Amino acid sequence: MADTVKRLPLRLTDQDISLDAHRFAYISDRTYTPDEVESMTNTVAETTPEHVKDAPNAKMFLRSLWYRAVMSTLLSADEMHVYTVASFFLQLSLLDLPCAAYSPSMVAAASLSNALELFNKESWPQMLQQYSAYRTKEVQSCKDRLKEVQATTSADHLRRIWCSQHENHGYEEYNEAWAKAQLTLACPTRI
Repeated sequence: MADTVKRLPLRLTDQDISLDAHRFAYISDRTYTPDEVESMTNTVAETTPEHVKDAPNAKMFLRSLWYRAVMSTLLSADEMHVYTVASFFLQLSLLDLPCAAYSPSMVAAASLSNALELFNKESWPQMLQQYSAYRTKEVQSCKDRLKEVQATTSADHLRRIWCSQHENHGYEEYNEAWAKAQLTLACPTRI
C-alpha cells in the first residue's frame, strides 16, 4: 500500500493535516476503507526504523534536480508545468510495485527526464547527468517503466485531484504547455 508511506508525517504541518485516512480511501477508489488506511499507516509507522524516516525521498530529489536545472538556466522557474508533470509521475510511481525497485533518486531523475522530453526539451542534459551522477542509459529503464505506468494506470480519483489543483496555473505565456500538462494528468496517455 504505497499511499501509506506518503501519509507518514515526521512533523504535523498544515499540509499533513489534509492527509487524513478518508481522503486516501477516496483516492484509492475505495479499495481500502478509512479504518484500513489508518491501521496500515500505524503498522508502517510502528515498524519503520527511525533512521529510515529521515531518509530523503523521491520528492526531495526532484526538488533538488529542479533547483539545479533552474539555477543553471536549463529551465525557467516559470516552467512549472515541467515540475508539475514530473511530480505527478512520482505520485504514479507509488501506485506501481515494480517502481519500488528503483531508488528514490532514480525515480526522481526518470520523472524529470520524462517531463523534459514531454515538453520537447533535452531529456537528460549533461548538467543533470553531472549533478545526479546518472547517465542517460542508467535512467532509461526507470523512464520506460514510468511511461508504461502513465499509459496504463487509470487512477481516476488521483488524476481528477491533480487536474483540479492545476487547472488555473496563472502562466499565460505557457498556456499551450499547460494544456499538454493537463492532458497528461487527466488520462492515461503514451508519452
